[in-house]
Amino acid sequence: MVQKSDLLGLVNWDAVLAAPRYAGGHQDVMAAIFEGQAEILDHYTEDDWQGTLAIAYRFPDGSVAIMTDYFGSCSGCDAWEDASDADARAMVTSLVTSARFFEDVEAARTFCRSDKDAEEYPFYAASSLNF
Repeated sequence: MVQKSDLLGLVNWDAVLAAPRYAGGHQDVMAAIFEGQAEILDHYTEDDWQGTLAIAYRFPDGSVAIMTDYFGSCSGCDAWEDASDADARAMVTSLVTSARFFEDVEAARTFCRSDKDAEEYPFYAASSLNF
């Protein structure tokens, strides 16, 4: 059974490092993180120049990881713009180790439907996930 402590070992680094790195390109990177290891249940990207995004992955055992991030619209306000491989690894490591992890879809769905306040930023973006 997948545990939260296993997530970093499941990262598809080849896919992550091959993903394009540009301001607002977080969805491409986030979609690559567990490529081949888990299915994407849903993803959400705020339809704006800058904002938040969320993604939910389901692993073969039914467990779910939810990650959220924020993005900017220019190289001065978005860390992915021309990030080095070392920077990309550090950012993905941070995303994965701060992911919310659930034993099953129902628990993840309950979390997404619960009220989230500013203290849980940027997890409020998870409320826009529909699975």
